[in-house]
Amino acid sequence: MEDVVGQILKQKEFQGKVGAVWMTKDWAREEVDEELRIERAVKKEGDGKIEWKVWDGEEMLLNDNDFSTSDPAQVPDVFTSFRKSFEPLRDNIRVPHCSTHSNLPPIPPKVPTQAAPFTIPTSLDDFISSLQKPVQDCGLGPPVLKPQGASTAHPFIGGSLSTYKDTRNGLLGEDFSTKLSAYLALGCVTARQVNAYMVAFEDGKDLPDFGIRLNTEVDLANAEGFGKGENKGTSAVRFELLWRDYMRLCMRKFGDGLFSIEGFKERSNDTSYHWSNLSSPETRCTFDRFIRGETGTGLIDASMRELALTGYTSNRTRQNCASFLAKWLGIDWRLGAEWYECMLIDHDVANNWGNWAYVAGVGNDPRGRDASGGGGGTEGRKFNPVKQAWDYDRNGDYVKAWIAEFEARFSDLKAEIWNESLLESWKEVLAELETETERIASLGSKVIPKVSYEELCAGLSEDTIANVKQTGVILVTGAVQREEALKWKESIRQYINVNRKLVRGFPSDNPQIYELYNSEAQTLARTHPNILNTQRVLLSLWHTSDPNTEISLANPISYFDRLRIRTPGDATFTLGPHVDGGSIERWEDPQFRSCWRKILQGNASWREHDPFDASPRVGAKQDLYNAANQCSVFRPWQGWTSMSTTRQNEGTLRVLPMLSLATAVEDWEIDLSNPLFPGSGMGKGQELNEITHPHLQLYKTMVAIPKVEPGDQIYWHCDVVHAVEQQHKGTTDSSVMYIPAVPLTMYNAGYLRDQRIHFEQGLPAPDFPGGEGESHFVGRAGKETIPTSFGRQAYGFDPFDDTSEFIKKVNSRVAA
Repeated sequence: MEDVVGQILKQKEFQGKVGAVWMTKDWAREEVDEELRIERAVKKEGDGKIEWKVWDGEEMLLNDNDFSTSDPAQVPDVFTSFRKSFEPLRDNIRVPHCSTHSNLPPIPPKVPTQAAPFTIPTSLDDFISSLQKPVQDCGLGPPVLKPQGASTAHPFIGGSLSTYKDTRNGLLGEDFSTKLSAYLALGCVTARQVNAYMVAFEDGKDLPDFGIRLNTEVDLANAEGFGKGENKGTSAVRFELLWRDYMRLCMRKFGDGLFSIEGFKERSNDTSYHWSNLSSPETRCTFDRFIRGETGTGLIDASMRELALTGYTSNRTRQNCASFLAKWLGIDWRLGAEWYECMLIDHDVANNWGNWAYVAGVGNDPRGRDASGGGGGTEGRKFNPVKQAWDYDRNGDYVKAWIAEFEARFSDLKAEIWNESLLESWKEVLAELETETERIASLGSKVIPKVSYEELCAGLSEDTIANVKQTGVILVTGAVQREEALKWKESIRQYINVNRKLVRGFPSDNPQIYELYNSEAQTLARTHPNILNTQRVLLSLWHTSDPNTEISLANPISYFDRLRIRTPGDATFTLGPHVDGGSIERWEDPQFRSCWRKILQGNASWREHDPFDASPRVGAKQDLYNAANQCSVFRPWQGWTSMSTTRQNEGTLRVLPMLSLATAVEDWEIDLSNPLFPGSGMGKGQELNEITHPHLQLYKTMVAIPKVEPGDQIYWHCDVVHAVEQQHKGTTDSSVMYIPAVPLTMYNAGYLRDQRIHFEQGLPAPDFPGGEGESHFVGRAGKETIPTSFGRQAYGFDPFDDTSEFIKKVNSRVAA
């Protein structure tokens, strides 16, 4: 700003014409520094002939008679306490006015001669005129208060102000908001002027003249609410002007504290919540999608795109976006506040940063960030964007206006899927859910099937198989000796230490998840005969309804993934309830959708749904939108192998152990005109929460897996809802290697070929972020690390033994 002011003062056309430079006081550190730089520029270029003045407090609704701004310590930490001390606001009319003096003190004995056109005033009126005339004659028109092109003279003449409280949560149109925020932020109008207009409007008087042009096309006397006193609309505006004052006073009181990640409350010893920063590639990718409006959550994406294109978005969506970034994505809220600062045309430092901190739970919200919102365990001010869209954009007009992708095709897709017989299915599912929910809640982790490796090899009993298929989860113990698993962990730590400068992980300053794929320990674990045999048995629980399906469930292959060594107290690595492997794709791709054809037939057909039929899944497109870190192969069982003793509340896995019921119809309110699918989006996993899927009662049905020891394996079906505990509350590390069970298909064979090539070069697996990976690491694994032919087959080095035509094609593709 100082450069702009300096350049203006240097230009010949302005020399001798600029008599003063005025600025509104702001109390944020950067703005205070900027003020000093502008002052220096004025003094330097003005050569002492240009007045410099900083107006402090005039932009506020309150004045020193209401509240002494000179003592910020008086400002309460909670807005309600602050507000109550000034109510009723209407009774304390804050109208800008001049002094009541009717004459001036005696003229001094000697007055220096004044250069024309100035004259020595002899009365108060002459004095006021002498101040205003140069401004009126400067040739610059006064600012226009109302937005150009608005259909009414809103907010002061058209009467829309009277209904403001009813319309303020609108998302589209011209008159749902006062649109005053930019004018207030830029100093074109003050809060006291706004109040003066409202008082005149309420009292049925002519509007005061502050030199601001108003649209007079509408007859003032016929405007709704004119002359009828304060109404709920004008009262709401006063409330928000007072909130604006409060944020500015908090900026003065707390200073840099409002820019701290923990806010002014400074919870330095509180580890119950942690926001991710951009040190992790995954977090950066997620944040980039957030600011581009590509999260897959309609309301959020629409608002972020509106912001980018116009510099403005409604207050309702601002709160939702702040909540989404801080509470749902778990990303440092200050990144969102800074992005808003860059984009908003109405940016006000105190209100932007204060409101972001408020929603994040580290500002002036007395509920804080950890207050429970009831049954679902909602944290503080945690808005559910799906419910908010239902409440404020029920027909999807706002989303469709800003997101071209959400065209009518998604509404058409709903109509294509829907049939009335699904209502009967839904009633049956609800009844069974009540019983199953109570059963899971009472049993907890005991509901998860647990077998030893010896029992697995001897053959699973029919009861165990039925239990596994009902829950979609199984814990296999003892396949790997405890000592061997612990040696793997120690080997990984040595690998990390030797390559410390090259290792990437999340978070970067204290990694819990390591971007490692090619260590010797991971290779030995993936190719361990007992782990591969466990996978072969679990894949045999699947079958094909179409005999022509090209798949081999008898040949597990390796799918490279990362590893976790989570330290006690960590709260950075957490995932809410979700299902991997596609989201909107489950509905949009006809092949993928056919996996649930029995459910979608309606009536009692949902009971015939077979989640272990592989035929419809082979060839299904799980990733239509190039999502980051999206698994592109058919992966029937997700899984990991433990390298530690881990119990509940020690940062472990939680699952929803009701496979068929959890895939039932998602909502009982069907709006075929709305293009949104709850929890589904483009380029992301399927997300679930207490609002989008209340019938699942996730807060009590998401159970932790049983205690695991080093060498134990946990597997869960690809449709199982799962999550990661928010905080590791144990005393030792919680460590796993992610090793799923993946069969041979033609697509999977092509992926295996590409993965083998990446392995030989030390690069990350194809489904994960690229870069140099481990190509320069010391001690990474190679083909020689794998001790068995079975293991080399799983890695794509040796051909598979079967002589069938399918295996011949697979071997040819892998070797290509």
